[in-house]
Amino acid sequence: MKLPVIKGFAAGFAYLFTHFIDIIKGLWLPVLLLQAALIYVMPHYLGPVMQMHSVSDHPDPQAALAALRPVLGWGFLLFLSTIIFYPMMQASVLKPLVRGEKPSLPFYLQYGGDEFRLLFTLVLFVIMMIVVGLVSWLGALVSAVALGALLHKAGAIFSLFICLAIIIAVIWFMLRLSLMFAATVGARRIGLAESWRVTKRNAGLLFFYWFLWGIVLMIVGAIYAAIAMSGMSALWAQFFHDLSANMHDHAAMKSAMEDWRQSMMQYQASLWDSSKPSFWVFQTATYFYQIVKVAIGSVAAGVAYRFLTDGE
Repeated sequence: MKLPVIKGFAAGFAYLFTHFIDIIKGLWLPVLLLQAALIYVMPHYLGPVMQMHSVSDHPDPQAALAALRPVLGWGFLLFLSTIIFYPMMQASVLKPLVRGEKPSLPFYLQYGGDEFRLLFTLVLFVIMMIVVGLVSWLGALVSAVALGALLHKAGAIFSLFICLAIIIAVIWFMLRLSLMFAATVGARRIGLAESWRVTKRNAGLLFFYWFLWGIVLMIVGAIYAAIAMSGMSALWAQFFHDLSANMHDHAAMKSAMEDWRQSMMQYQASLWDSSKPSFWVFQTATYFYQIVKVAIGSVAAGVAYRFLTDGE
């Protein structure tokens, strides 16, 4: 079956508004728990990250290792928090949408078969994307070297087309797997193969479908950034001003970029500092943004999966 892009997009919006209460029931607690975990982990993570970036370009190996160790430790806790709570969020939205299981409680807090299958699907997808990324990068590198040696100047043009073809192939691959979480819940098994099956001959339609939802997410993200990270716009403005003012001075441009990077990291760290007034605004806005973002992404995938599988 072909995915009706506009009809599916409209159906997704209709579901979001008509099932708003059920979606909130499912998401508010897992998102809150993830937010609490981030509030604990992020200050410990960002500090070592800033310290690691402050190490000189040619550091002593022992100093580099000492700076890297806490980054890896707290980074692992950050990753662990995400993979624990993200499957719960997905399941809380997709089970009512895909399987019609209306929530009976005012909250969602369980980790059963669906959550473990979603977790394994996520882990396998990450591994697959790492492999695909490495293969794509190696393919582009080998092609560029070979064509450059054989065709000289014309080789650069052919290499550009090859890189473009690789990018299109990766996008196509991701589109074919874009319904993997909905497929996992619907088929009650790891959903990579199921997503690949149901999206056959629908990659182009899914591109336009996700493009529409991407516009919605961009609008939501812009509103979130304006509320939660208003100070970031001043940093970006200063960055572009410094670049334009030092366009012909390579050393000054490099210094401006380094100053901007340090200022951006310090600003991000300040957002997780509970002693700062901006902390509560940022955390509140982030909490609601996470709910909206997960709801939109999950509903969009679930609706597309239903359209492609209803009648089977």
